[in-house]
Amino acid sequence: MKYLLWLPLALLSLSLGLVGKVLAPVLVLFAGEDGRLIRPFSYIWGQFDADLDEGRRSGLTPSRWRYLGRVKWLMRNPAYNFAYYIAGQYWDGLHNEPVVYEETPERLYIQHDWPGGWGVYYHGPLGQLKLGWKAFNVYWRDKPWGPEWRVPICLTYSPFKRR
Repeated sequence: MKYLLWLPLALLSLSLGLVGKVLAPVLVLFAGEDGRLIRPFSYIWGQFDADLDEGRRSGLTPSRWRYLGRVKWLMRNPAYNFAYYIAGQYWDGLHNEPVVYEETPERLYIQHDWPGGWGVYYHGPLGQLKLGWKAFNVYWRDKPWGPEWRVPICLTYSPFKRR
């Protein structure tokens, strides 16, 4: 059942992410001085773990102009609050060890399976793939990654992020 639940949620998340990328130049106009989107935009396109100025501060989306930096950051993580709060799954990292963890210099593969969901992470010569719920970067934590014990839904592939 959890596999059937994932597909429509992942497709909706992907669709909202695409809408967020298209609307990013307009959405950032609805951000406060604190770099957070106002409601109702924050429920879907906001980011629980960073404000829109994080990309400029961290150097991940460098820009001389605040507006452009915010657009680039929002395009990097569109529909993140939707993926975490609405389509995300409960996760207790203290009791959910990976089913499979294989790491070599050429490849990293992590697989999770728990009653509420599942997740697969691959990073190797073919690129980077994230499917299911994003548990691969939280299973070792002793406190929640975000404000709650949750993991966001994910459906991403990049042939350019190779190991």
